[in-house]
Amino acid sequence: MKRLCATAALCLGLVSCNQYVKPRVTITVANRSAQPIRNVEVDYPGGTYGINALAASATAEKTVEIDKKECAFKLKFEDASGKAFGGDELKLGTTCPARVELAVDEKLKTVAR
Repeated sequence: MKRLCATAALCLGLVSCNQYVKPRVTITVANRSAQPIRNVEVDYPGGTYGINALAASATAEKTVEIDKKECAFKLKFEDASGKAFGGDELKLGTTCPARVELAVDEKLKTVAR
């Protein structure tokens, strides 16, 4: 009987801990413009991280844990002259996919996929 109670308690503990695991999302930042960008800031559900510089046509990838909120991102950056761009909220729905691409296009506009 003690073994059965211990097993049940262990299973209950494992199931309840599962609710605290945050989903992971791999974020790719792609510079599809013809010029380098710098001071890149990525805001995602539950956090922020930065990239010092990203050359023209380069990408950077990072896997992060996210909160279970609406899947919305912001991408801010500066061009080579120091002019600030981005900052618009890019919404991807109520749940985030396992992979997200945030791209800077040739007109220095931000898009999400």
